[in-house]
Amino acid sequence: MKVGVFITNQHTLTTDMVRALDEQIVMVRHARDHGWDSVLTGQHYLNEGDNKQLQPVPFLARLAAESGNLRLGTGIVLLNLHNPVAMAETVASLDVITGGRFIFGIGLGYREMEFDAFGMAKGSRVKAFESTLALMQRLWTEDEVSY
Repeated sequence: MKVGVFITNQHTLTTDMVRALDEQIVMVRHARDHGWDSVLTGQHYLNEGDNKQLQPVPFLARLAAESGNLRLGTGIVLLNLHNPVAMAETVASLDVITGGRFIFGIGLGYREMEFDAFGMAKGSRVKAFESTLALMQRLWTEDEVSY
């Protein structure tokens, strides 16, 4: 059995984000040094209420330097809100940065605010998710892609 930890990077608005990042780095080192298998983090945009957070790609790229053999991943990226070409290259980059230890966790999302911000109707999220993932898989496996 493999056991991982989800590190939320959501913090109250008054949180010193540099200090919070330092504390999260300590958690990753602890997980690395005490037999954990993975560290994952999630994604939201335009957090509501008394919270703010770092986006997962730069956050995980920073944690990679501290992770040793831990697998690092997203749990989740709101895939249908992203451009498939940009996301395919971003994920491939993270896989290189982590030495092939990246876990690409993806999801549909549910918050109206996020769909509105990206100009996407919530009702089209499944179709957008499926087409984005299909194109990303082609970009990773085919020499030439037309879409």
